[in-house]
Amino acid sequence: TGPGPGQCDSRRISGLSGITQASPGPDRESVPAASVSSIELTGDANDERVNLKAKLVIQLRQTTDFVRLPLQLNEATLVDARYTGEGEAVYDERKERDQGIAYWFRGPNPHTMELTLSVPVRRQLPLRKLQLTLPSSPISKLKLVVPHSSITAKSSEKSSDDIPLEVSSMGTDKSVIEAIGLGNRVDLSWLP
Repeated sequence: TGPGPGQCDSRRISGLSGITQASPGPDRESVPAASVSSIELTGDANDERVNLKAKLVIQLRQTTDFVRLPLQLNEATLVDARYTGEGEAVYDERKERDQGIAYWFRGPNPHTMELTLSVPVRRQLPLRKLQLTLPSSPISKLKLVVPHSSITAKSSEKSSDDIPLEVSSMGTDKSVIEAIGLGNRVDLSWLP
């Protein structure tokens, strides 16, 4: 017979505690010190460049010490940067090719960076291409105005994930391309 009401079987509890100890939660060291929780890209393209506004929201695991966070954006030239938040953001002038633009952050979450970027348009006639490396983020979206009224747009054929695109006309001389769930790289082409 088992234990009665209000009683417990100590052998079962010790067995369960062994299971709990054998299956610890995520290791604190495996959680990144800083991460980008969302990215919003908006911009205008001409035949030479894309002028982008990038809004990135950053979260820190600990807020007392400075934490370096590479934001990637390797293909872009940083034109301007604005920080909002109750902490600090310091531009890292070291150029590391594989990490792109980087900042040091400290203080209470969230940290918001609004970056003005200039990215070259790659031309492979008749195609126009925007390529930009992004930091990992669970939420990402792009809204790009291009100088042609009727276009065909697609995400890269090399991408393992097909990014859904929405294309709409803005009058007689412009179109808007919108995408969500960008992953770690924007590789977008359009055909006038």
